[in-house]
Amino acid sequence: LLVVGDIFAGKTTLIKRLINNSFLPKYSRSTKLEKYTKIINQDKEKIKVKFYDVPGGEYDPIRNVIEQIQGVILVYSITSEDSLNVVKKYRELILRYKNTSFLPAILVGTKIEDPFVKYDKKSFALTELASE
Repeated sequence: LLVVGDIFAGKTTLIKRLINNSFLPKYSRSTKLEKYTKIINQDKEKIKVKFYDVPGGEYDPIRNVIEQIQGVILVYSITSEDSLNVVKKYRELILRYKNTSFLPAILVGTKIEDPFVKYDKKSFALTELASE
């Protein structure tokens, strides 16, 4: 799975939460493409899931793993419309690189846990992205 989004969107934190069931209290910016692996037991079968964490705002690392990916996790901050626009760019680029019009994807909105963040329903632009 390719995990992409804007800088500070929370991609690495999301991956570490999925893999270790833990939360990173400190922010550390990814500076290069990172690979994480998790073994999932499904119906008595072990499935190896690889997560490719792309540094925020960078597009070149995608070319290195595009043939290996079978799905995408698009991560954006609900506090930033620009963050959602970056995710749209990533999605278009990935589809172009894969030479396809469809690739399984999950859209994840982050930063909802921050009590100081004000947001409204317009921040959840899922319908717009899903209809494209």
